[in-house]
Amino acid sequence: MTERETRRLARACIDSQLPPGKSLSEFDFAAVPTVSKAHVMALAEADNWLAQGHNLLAFGPPGAGKTHLMAGIGHALIDRAHKVLFGRTSELVQRLQAARRDLRLPARRAGQARPLRPAGA
Repeated sequence: MTERETRRLARACIDSQLPPGKSLSEFDFAAVPTVSKAHVMALAEADNWLAQGHNLLAFGPPGAGKTHLMAGIGHALIDRAHKVLFGRTSELVQRLQAARRDLRLPARRAGQARPLRPAGA
């Protein structure tokens, strides 16, 4: 890996706000049998869902591995030269509510609706 690529990855990880040290290779799929490893790996490959402008949201009880899974997918996407922004759903709802209160909701939603693009595209 070149120095330039190393710097790009480091910058992308910081910009993404992903929690460090959470990768899919470290996730214990056996501990959460309701999570399909094949499905998660397909999401990490970013086959079609990114091109269609979709986002990932994870819901579930505390301790189910949502943060680890989403961070692992995010890190895998960064490795594939995609831009990622990680945040908690509660924070997103609070930002949208504040934008609505301040009559900035259409602009805020339009900014969030942009599909992720590969770096350099």
